[in-house]
Amino acid sequence: MIKPAEKINAPCCGVFAAHLAVEEPDFDVTFDSARKKLGRTRGWQGRMYWAELKDLLSLFGIQYEVSDRTVGVTIGAAHKAGLFADDRQHVISISGHFLTIRNGLAYDQAFPVGIPVERYPHRRCRVKYVVKIL
Repeated sequence: MIKPAEKINAPCCGVFAAHLAVEEPDFDVTFDSARKKLGRTRGWQGRMYWAELKDLLSLFGIQYEVSDRTVGVTIGAAHKAGLFADDRQHVISISGHFLTIRNGLAYDQAFPVGIPVERYPHRRCRVKYVVKIL
């Protein structure tokens, strides 16, 4: 189960995806920890690259497995094919954006309570990278 969160109007999708995987219930605490661990200034809004997201997951002690079976496929097609059907949380990178998929719902900072993948606005974007949270 993914913990409840609030909608965030900032470009912090990577930190939000990591927040959904950690046990810390408060996003602000997770965000401040991420800022310190990545060595960012207080004005940092949360933008990051894929390698930084993986580093952040490792720094938080989250075990993950890199998956390449969905790379190049759209989110909607991968979901229909059942590639995210297991009961695990998948952190996905699409053109400059991170999101989490679990149990048929897509989560990001604009949809913190989840939205069905079939209705997710970016479902036609191609997947660049995927990690499965263990």
